[in-house]
Amino acid sequence: MELNPRLPVRLIPRLILVVVAVLLQTACQSSDPRPDSPVASIRFYTINSQNQQRELYLLPNRGEAGCFNLPLSVDVYRVAQIGFVSCSVYSDSDCDPATAHLMYWSGKARKDPNKKKPTTFMTEGAMWRIEGPREAALRSWECVLKTP
Repeated sequence: MELNPRLPVRLIPRLILVVVAVLLQTACQSSDPRPDSPVASIRFYTINSQNQQRELYLLPNRGEAGCFNLPLSVDVYRVAQIGFVSCSVYSDSDCDPATAHLMYWSGKARKDPNKKKPTTFMTEGAMWRIEGPREAALRSWECVLKTP
């Protein structure tokens, strides 16, 4: 008597289901953050006529502290920053303080007193909007990791 090494046809779908379930469970259990995700970053958003926001994600140095210039001006609707002590955005190159945009917090101002009034120093958060126009020209930005 010879044994047939092939599985019965009716068991194959069950075996596939078990393998897929084990793979999904393993993937869901790995909740470690990505090692390449930045500790700090600043993000800029534009808005279109239907109020749809879009992140400007091709800008360099968004995870670095310091002053950075853009090669040309970009209209910005909203700014989000995490991990920095503060960030400021400017309408001119080289982070000229005279051209700093006044920002206001459009979310709930809980404990941060900086979020209760317009300011040029954005603390952590994702709801910073430019005071005045719907969008404003951005030419440079500066972020600080530690207070001097």
